[in-house]
Amino acid sequence: MSFEINDLRTDKKMETEGVWVDEIGGMRLKIARLENPDYQRFIARKSKPFRRQIARGNIEAVSEKMNDVIIEAFARYILLDWKNLTEKGKAIKYTYENACRILGIKDFFEIVEYHAKNAELFKQEIREESVKNLPAASNGS
Repeated sequence: MSFEINDLRTDKKMETEGVWVDEIGGMRLKIARLENPDYQRFIARKSKPFRRQIARGNIEAVSEKMNDVIIEAFARYILLDWKNLTEKGKAIKYTYENACRILGIKDFFEIVEYHAKNAELFKQEIREESVKNLPAASNGS
């Protein structure tokens, strides 16, 4: 038995462009991978002013500000769209502003984060391509 290293490869395009995920109540979310380079660059740039305080162990002083940065980053680069999301019975249109607001709801944020961390979501095209490239089956001779 062996482990196929290619099973860990993900589709970089899917990681940044996102994939649709079905969720509770018929809600659909278009989510990019948490490790995508756009998100990582944004976090690095926006957290730069707080690095000194974090290094000094003054995490409480920057905690709320960093939380705002993370929500902004998720709204820009992780939660890319949604369908069938309502508030008080009315459909919520996907906009950056609405995404920031809704991501402020802890449990909703955690749903998005869970999917954004799930590497399996971003492997589909690679698997399909692997199947196409398999050698033809032998006839047993």
